[in-house]
Amino acid sequence: MKKRMRVTRHLMFFLSSLLMLAAGCQTENREHADELTALRQQVAILTRELEDTQERMNVLQHSMQEDRRELSSLRAEVERFKAQDTSARVEAAKAQPLASAAPQSPQVQPVACAEVWKLLGQGKDEATVTRTLHITPERVRACEQQVGRARLRR
Repeated sequence: MKKRMRVTRHLMFFLSSLLMLAAGCQTENREHADELTALRQQVAILTRELEDTQERMNVLQHSMQEDRRELSSLRAEVERFKAQDTSARVEAAKAQPLASAAPQSPQVQPVACAEVWKLLGQGKDEATVTRTLHITPERVRACEQQVGRARLRR
């Protein structure tokens, strides 16, 4: 009987230990289940965000391709206009061969500032210098400013 009691006690101890272990596992399983559920939710959110980002990327790539096509078309049009402009200038030059022999206009005629400075140094006024050298008053003033800058540097 003592032996039976001892076996029963051991069996009771073993069963109680087993029940406590099972209860602990259930608690741990619940904690892991909650954690697993939270992780699954995060993965679902990240998957949706990734799909949205991929969709936006596809839209941007499509838009970029359209922009490249339009840019290419505009470049071709600019080249066509350049070709037309060049051919129009060549035709105009052929049509007016005497125009190159004509004197240049005051704005185009190159004048060295040294000539302007020389006349101004002789006491000539701006109007006289513009008439003498056939240049604009703005060109005379620009040369005067260069002299002023040169004096400031020294």
